[in-house]
Amino acid sequence: MENSAEADQVIGESGDTMDETYLSNMNDGWIGSDSDIHSTWIVDTTAMTTWIASTSYALGTAILPTVSNGYYYVCSVAGTSDSTEPTWETTIGFLNLDGSCTWICRALQLSHPVSVGPVNVKQFYTTAIEFKNGRRVCHILADTNSLGKGIWIDFENSVLEGGYVSLVGAGYVTFWVKSNRIGTFLQFGFGENAHEEQTFTVPITTKNYWTRIRIDIRKVADRSKDKIRYMSFKVINASADIDIYIGYLRGEKDAFAIYDEIYFDHKYRAECWANNIEVTLILYEIARWYILKERTYLQNSWGLIRQRVDGGDIVPQPDYYPEFVYIRSLGYSCSTIEMIPREEDLSDIDIKVGRTEFGL
Repeated sequence: MENSAEADQVIGESGDTMDETYLSNMNDGWIGSDSDIHSTWIVDTTAMTTWIASTSYALGTAILPTVSNGYYYVCSVAGTSDSTEPTWETTIGFLNLDGSCTWICRALQLSHPVSVGPVNVKQFYTTAIEFKNGRRVCHILADTNSLGKGIWIDFENSVLEGGYVSLVGAGYVTFWVKSNRIGTFLQFGFGENAHEEQTFTVPITTKNYWTRIRIDIRKVADRSKDKIRYMSFKVINASADIDIYIGYLRGEKDAFAIYDEIYFDHKYRAECWANNIEVTLILYEIARWYILKERTYLQNSWGLIRQRVDGGDIVPQPDYYPEFVYIRSLGYSCSTIEMIPREEDLSDIDIKVGRTEFGL
């Protein structure tokens, strides 16, 4: 149960803007990829050389091991080979790590072409883990062999975008993530001709909760973001398995509107019911512990400030209820700073109050 009311304090004009441009809901053509957007190579087995230590190999380079074993290897992640040759595996499709390179094993008779599917990076579209109003999200699984790999989208083939999206005038790209890891293990990129013309690390500071990520693209010239055809999320740290949800991809643009910053006070009441007084107390303590435990998260991810928790005594309900129960209530209050547009600027926007959205 929730109620909200405007607080006494008004901060005044912010001069900020909140207009957002839709980019993708993450289910319109994102593709798992084992390397870059190039996943097929034509290999001439007659021109292959043998493996050389401490050598830079480009994506798609085919080589032979120094001891022939009936297989050749295609570089699926560009990099530098190790100082000593690895023990080559003889399983078709095995991903062999060698320094910063990754190699894919193929039998010599399978030379034209070499295709690479999403072996180390898998993606799904799901509503099982819902973001806000049941929006679908992209679920990405990547293992410890996924360095340099990820997912990408070609907006030309997108059923929703019609060829490209424009970020002209946008100062930020925002999206929401829910991840099993924290740190900078993902890289976001976009471009007109390739998905890594502009790249940005994705800092994730909260684990297992939805967090809003804001990528600053103000230094990218408008001429480099007028017709974006490609976007990508690439693994740049594969020290541990990745299980991440990404959704609600938006570009923030200037709308030349005036907003006021106003405090809103919110009050929530949760009731714990049980026909056993001890169970009621336990439920109450669990609820109170959880809210107190997540106080920092609620402030950092949802902007909830001045948080306060209180509670009421156990109250036995009348025996004319269908079943006699004990109830103990938990109260939670907080404040938020909301950006409210001036009346003359009200148009098609969203005002977000906590986790509740009101369309005007």
